[in-house]
Amino acid sequence: MIPIFVDNPNTWEQIRVPDNIVEYCCEFTGLDPYNKNNNSIEELRLIDCYYYNMEYYGELPVNPVFE
Repeated sequence: MIPIFVDNPNTWEQIRVPDNIVEYCCEFTGLDPYNKNNNSIEELRLIDCYYYNMEYYGELPVNPVFE
């Protein structure tokens, strides 16, 4: 799997999104993170999914996908 990097919302440094989160967000949103033709709204949906599952919005409820 090709790594996906996003900006850390706290420090703006580039961080790698864990592969299991990339895979989950791809399946959840139905978007291909490697597609360079994604529009800005699609990119935002993916980044939001990454941030949420990387717990940048606070602690997650129990999610059996990552247990």
